[in-house]
Amino acid sequence: MYSVLKLANMLKVGKNIILRAAVNQGLIDTSEYNRKIKLFNEYEKNKIQTEILNLNNLKNIIRIKSYNDTSEFTDIADLWKYDYFQDWNIKREIKFVDLFSGAGGIGVGFTMAGMQPIQNFEIFPEANETYAYNFKNLRKIINHDVDENDITELDSKNKLIKMLKSNMPDIIVGGFPCQGFSVSGIRSWNDPRNILYKSMLELVKKINPKIVIMENVLGILSMRNADGELVINEIIKMYQENGYEIDYKVLNSADYGVPQLRKRVIFIANNIGVKNLFPNWQHEIMVI
Repeated sequence: MYSVLKLANMLKVGKNIILRAAVNQGLIDTSEYNRKIKLFNEYEKNKIQTEILNLNNLKNIIRIKSYNDTSEFTDIADLWKYDYFQDWNIKREIKFVDLFSGAGGIGVGFTMAGMQPIQNFEIFPEANETYAYNFKNLRKIINHDVDENDITELDSKNKLIKMLKSNMPDIIVGGFPCQGFSVSGIRSWNDPRNILYKSMLELVKKINPKIVIMENVLGILSMRNADGELVINEIIKMYQENGYEIDYKVLNSADYGVPQLRKRVIFIANNIGVKNLFPNWQHEIMVI
């Protein structure tokens, strides 16, 4: 068996790196993270070693390019010619709202799948400016100008609800901010970013869309709320109590043709009595 200290000495890293890798691999939860008394077997040691190797590779890649991610957002406007929308065959009867939209990455995917965006909701002005620029060719389809909104503010929520009452969406999609759930830094249940899933649910209860889709980092699987309950179990229970069939799955973008290893927890919920389906694995990963 291997203690945290023994593994740290073997792999020449700090104890917190060992614990972070163990959380990422699902070997421990946050309560064990703080106590640092876990013993790992040979199989677990190998998984931790692999995770640390991946983390080191990622750090080396990041060092190659220096950038400011606080105000620079991806410019995808050159791809957004109106002719493309004809090819994507937008089905106007399938409408979605993009919560925590950022610059519009998730919204692009839904639009390319043939769905119609009707509103975004985002607090950061730089992200909203980029969203407006990237979606400028959809201005005839999106009913309202993009706006800077705080989903935790009652006035902002009421404003969005009033807008949507006249044009009800079929889908609400939201990649609620994940910094509070990330295992890359200090995690705390009272981080205000850790309750945004509740604010999203409040909107869902008012709008009652047919489908809700949410995305978050792997850290949400081990995060606990103030009562010690796993947040993921709380989310499932809250949606079930409001009439939704909800499921989640960890998906890796590399399995679907994206050239990066990015695992995310994807939730699908519906209140129309159908089974939630996740996409099948599509691509082999080739290691060179």
